[in-house]
Parts: sequence; structure tokens; C-alpha cells
Amino acid sequence: MLRSAGLSTPQFALLDPGSGEERAIPAAGFPSSVFDCSPDGTAVFYQAALDGRRTMILLDLDTGEWRDLALYDLPIPRSIRWIPDTPQIIPERLELRADRLDMDWGDRAPIGGLLTYSDGSVSDVELTWQSSDPSVASVTSTGLVFANAMGSAEITAEWDGWLRTSVEVEVSGDAGTGPLVADRFDVLDTQRWLPVGHPQPISVTRDGEPALLLRGDGLHDDGVISAEPLRLAQGGTIEFEFQISEFTDLVAQRLRVCLSDTDVPDQAHDGFELRDLAIKQQTCVQYPGGYPAFQTDRISVTVNPLFATLDFPTPEGIGPGAWIHLALQLRADGEMSVLLNRETVVRSPLRVDNRPESQWRVVLLGHSVGTEVLVREFRVWAGERY
Repeated sequence: MLRSAGLSTPQFALLDPGSGEERAIPAAGFPSSVFDCSPDGTAVFYQAALDGRRTMILLDLDTGEWRDLALYDLPIPRSIRWIPDTPQIIPERLELRADRLDMDWGDRAPIGGLLTYSDGSVSDVELTWQSSDPSVASVTSTGLVFANAMGSAEITAEWDGWLRTSVEVEVSGDAGTGPLVADRFDVLDTQRWLPVGHPQPISVTRDGEPALLLRGDGLHDDGVISAEPLRLAQGGTIEFEFQISEFTDLVAQRLRVCLSDTDVPDQAHDGFELRDLAIKQQTCVQYPGGYPAFQTDRISVTVNPLFATLDFPTPEGIGPGAWIHLALQLRADGEMSVLLNRETVVRSPLRVDNRPESQWRVVLLGHSVGTEVLVREFRVWAGERY
């Protein structure tokens, strides 16, 4: 604690608040009541009369040394700001490692940020990321950017809620002119489809159009899986029409479609069970949904086998005897969505790991006890079609 001893005695008294003892510090000139201590208690800045002039003095309280700052015309200061010998290092700006990202549809690219400080140093920091249009370019919490569709988007990075910067992302590529796979099921093409379970599906004609009849017996998963894997780095859309002729026993009457990242067994054309597959990851849609009580106004979606199956209501007009358009869409970044009659009913909160080396296969399964589960007009497209 510091107090001025007054003009009669030109000194300061340094008071120890613990012991109450004082130590006299000789002052240069005659101090006025205008003075201020340094934050660390080692110096005092004060106004004084020295050699008949008004000036400002800087006094070292440890050594007693003082310096006339020769500020003769300085008005009485309203406040004093002390600047330490080593200035505080503070963040000044945030920079991304790229000013612009030109990406091909389906690519992914990491983009980190650097924080520059007032002393010129830089460091990697954790950032909060956001995309202006995730359907074109999405970004993960670690700054991994996915090119999901052709177009432009802005990726914004933020540090500590106040420093922000952004980068423009331009996605280009070839959208293609036709489907990757198209099958009307005039016949069951055994070079395109491998049988799963028993009884095996057959090609039939219904309402004057060819269709695939899934003849599952309600005991095991029966249907087909695509023989050749699909590379869906750009994402993909699986679409078809299906019909369940009537519902009398919901436990044994349903359709299930999956997009599975898996190999198939050797000699697969001889048939195998679904449990024989070493599935790395998959996303599945089932109608009717719900478990254990299946409901014709619900659809079930599974994205991760370790996460609970999600149930969603279906739009009006979904039911027995009607041909229903179903689309299962995989975005390049792994987000999955489901459409019924071209209306989005599901956009999953979970994502699959859509790597360039993933081997995606389509699995069509059906239980047809006392009914018919039919599929027709099957198509696979690159990217999200809807």
C-alpha cells in the first residue's frame, strides 16, 4: 500500500498491509495528490513540482531511482495505463490453409485453421465449422469437407465465438446422363443379382408390367443382392416401385431394402444366407415399420446396428395394393435420406462412412406369406437425384 507523506516531507510511505510497517521512499520534487501505482507494485507515476516546474515523475520503489519524464505541458491525466515490459500475447486473426477449394464431386478434403498471435506466432486450434449449403459441401467437426453435389458453398470457421473466417468451395464434375444400373425385371438376371435365402425371387407380370416377386417365407431374410459392388464416392440414389398386395399377417409380410458395404461369399451364385455376409456397414429401410408391432403407417430405418432402429410416419396414400415409389439416397458425406412417393420422410441423424473404397451392394428382401411383395422399375443413379 502506498501513500503520499505530503508536501512538508517529500517522500512516499510504503505500507505493508500485513505487518502495518511503513518504509519511507524519498520522492523527487514535491509530489501532488495525483499518482498511480504500477500493477506489480514496483513503481509509482506521479505529478510533482521540480525545479519550479510541474512535471511527471516515474519512481522505482525497489531501488529509489527516479526519472523526470519532462512532461511539462501534460494536463492532469484522467487515467493511466501501464504496459508491461513483455506485452500480453493475444490472438489477432484466424486464417484457413486455403483461400478457395476447387473440388470434384465426391471428393473429400481436410481444411485446417491457424491462429496468428500479436507476437507473430501461429498455432493449430480447434474450430467450429459450418457450411452455407451442406447439400453441396458439408464439413465435419474436424474440418473435413465433403463435395456432395455440383455448385458453390461457403465454409465458415469460428474460434472462441468471435474470430471468424471463411473459404469458398466450388464443386464440379460430371453428373452423367443415365442410371448406373437399370432393371425392369423382365427376367431375373443372375449375372446382376445373387439369390439370398430360400425360396428365391422370380420374375412375374403384374398390372401388365414385369416385376420381381420376393417370396420370403417369414422365417429368414430371403431375396437378392447385387453381384457387382457400386462405387458411390459421389453418393447415390436407389429407387424403385414396390407393392404389397394385402396385409393379413404383418410379421410375415414386409419389404426391406439395404445398401450394404460387403463382399459376397465364394460360389455365391449357388445361393447363401444373409448371415453369411461379412457386412462392414449398411443402411436399411423396412416397410411396414415398427417393432415388435409392425404398423402400415410407419417406416423403419437402420443406419448403424449399434444404434436403435428409428421409426417414422409415412405420407398419406401408402398402403396395400398401391404401387409406391421408394428412394434410398446416400450423400457423398454419408448422410442418408428416404423418400416415399418422392416425398422425403427420413433424413437420418447418423451417417455411414462412405469411403472411396467402400463396396456398396443393394439388398432386396421380402416376406410374402399370404401376400405378394413386388418390386419393379429398379434404378441406381450417381448422387442424390431428389
